[in-house]
Amino acid sequence: MNYLKNTLKTFIYSLFLFNFNTANAQFDSIEINKLTTQFKDLISVNHNQILQPKIDGYTIKLIGSDNKSTIDLNGNIHQPLIHKKVNLLFKATRNSDSCEAEIPVKNILVTGKYTDQGQNQKPFVIPSLREWHGELGEFKLNSRSRIIINSSNPNFSEAAYLLKEDLKKQFGYNVEVVINKKPKKGDIIIENSIANELGEEGYAIKIKDYAQLEAPAYSGIVFATRTILQILDQSTDKMSLPKGEIRDYPTYEVRAMMLDVGRKFFTIDFLNDYVEILSYYKISNFQIHLNDNAFDKYFEFDWDKTPSGFRLQNDTYPDLASKDGHYTKKQFIDLQKKALRYGIKIIPEIDVPAHSLAITKIFPEIASDKYGKDHLDLNHPKTYEVVKIFLMSIHKVKTPSL
Repeated sequence: MNYLKNTLKTFIYSLFLFNFNTANAQFDSIEINKLTTQFKDLISVNHNQILQPKIDGYTIKLIGSDNKSTIDLNGNIHQPLIHKKVNLLFKATRNSDSCEAEIPVKNILVTGKYTDQGQNQKPFVIPSLREWHGELGEFKLNSRSRIIINSSNPNFSEAAYLLKEDLKKQFGYNVEVVINKKPKKGDIIIENSIANELGEEGYAIKIKDYAQLEAPAYSGIVFATRTILQILDQSTDKMSLPKGEIRDYPTYEVRAMMLDVGRKFFTIDFLNDYVEILSYYKISNFQIHLNDNAFDKYFEFDWDKTPSGFRLQNDTYPDLASKDGHYTKKQFIDLQKKALRYGIKIIPEIDVPAHSLAITKIFPEIASDKYGKDHLDLNHPKTYEVVKIFLMSIHKVKTPSL
């Protein structure tokens, strides 16, 4: 407890020093406006790279881009399919006193490979495709269509078989998976890409007489297959794709959904089904809130009558797992494995020191007298013992991988 108090004191003291030191070394509005004007005039492009502005008396660094797949944080420009405007954020550090200011530079125009979106209309996909250029005509699946794996990444074969399963489940098609074959009309090719600017979840698709799916990482190739499934589902015959090019990547780096299973239990079958739904719409993080409780004021201010839940099996404290529903370790590990296969990361959440009624019902001696039974008593030494033991028992479980 003394450690926590000393840490808090150090943190508060550090905040005080930070505020004190920067109070006398700030950029005024005149200096900010001057720098902003200079940035607009000095930013230039050389060999597909943004050159950092050079301003006497300042050190300049690019720290932000709202489209790193077009302009990354090293200033490299990656040509989009169509013209794109990108907003950048620079940090200017005054050399004389190390005072810093952030300078936004908006609407930098990056010339695209094409001047417009082309002839075929942009397909409706959720979330919306970032880049599209349409050609004339349609790709069509046929009775001889195959999924071809042309990839040195061993995990990409998993994405190919996942697509095979989903084509069967969603449309009833039986599509063969083959390796390193020359593509024919109606085939779908899966291969890895060296376009690392697309990131972990980005991908590119070229739809011609065959469909070519490329991504630098596994999640990206899975999400490319989700795009194919969505577009097929909207075609009249459930077999057609408009010819064109797609370059797609997340607008937001974190796209997540949180489900509170602590207060309201959902079966493991429901969670497994939800993984498939989230993947279909490219929601890449699934946070599962594993413990919580209701409020005593709705239950006659009686904590013993107030519902609570702890939804994960614990070998050290078996009574901790709720009797009205919980997940075994094997069930939860299998859920994580399935999620990884679908390009999704499971984030298990254990909530302490508040929202902890399920814990204090098993260990009433560590309940807080001051804040209520749904809070842990941070002054009780057993609190740290109990929390450490059940968290470590979870931590020791090996994280699944593909």
